[in-house]
Amino acid sequence: IGSKTIDWLEENRPDIVILYSGYSPYLIRLLKWCSLNRVPLIFHAVEWYDASNFLESLTPFYLNIELAMRYFSTKVNGVLVISKYLENYYKKNKVKTFKIPPIIDMTEYRDTFERKSGLNLIYPGYPAARKDRLDLVLKALNEMDQSNHRISLTLAGMNRKDYEAYSKLHGIRETKFDLNIKGKLDNKDLKKEIALSDYSIFVREIARFSKAGFPTKYVDSV
Repeated sequence: IGSKTIDWLEENRPDIVILYSGYSPYLIRLLKWCSLNRVPLIFHAVEWYDASNFLESLTPFYLNIELAMRYFSTKVNGVLVISKYLENYYKKNKVKTFKIPPIIDMTEYRDTFERKSGLNLIYPGYPAARKDRLDLVLKALNEMDQSNHRISLTLAGMNRKDYEAYSKLHGIRETKFDLNIKGKLDNKDLKKEIALSDYSIFVREIARFSKAGFPTKYVDSV
């Protein structure tokens, strides 16, 4: 792993190397190459997954992540981080740190749309395991009084089959609100759906993976 990258570096000789994630195999090789060639190595940290249980933490995937984050990534010349959590972590380890949260091009958000009546919510994306707790959103909406106003939830990213499997897994047998399932949308159509909504809504557990990352759907919605 990383041999083609080293070949490219030998041929092009950059003034600086920025590694986006990559973890232990790439860090080991790049730390050595950059040190020998006196080229600064910057690590771009955008997440830090954590295992759901002890046995999972012993798998190669998580051992690789922990070794990279706790040791190798602290040996670079500097880090670009996406969140306050990662900023604090690397500063504590005396690594030069610069925080850059997700950014957007505001010229892409100039269109305005007339919103529909009622309360219109949207969940953009797909609720991957342990990430977004869409099940809590669905259950909460089922408990809300809709006698005086209509509540609508648009799912942009899940198709009908995805939703049926997800709702069955979490014991959600019915929805007492308007549910619009759009499936996967291209970027332009997704932005339009977000603009037509009153709020984007998503819930995440308070855990390392959620504090270390920064949801791009939040930035898109703002």
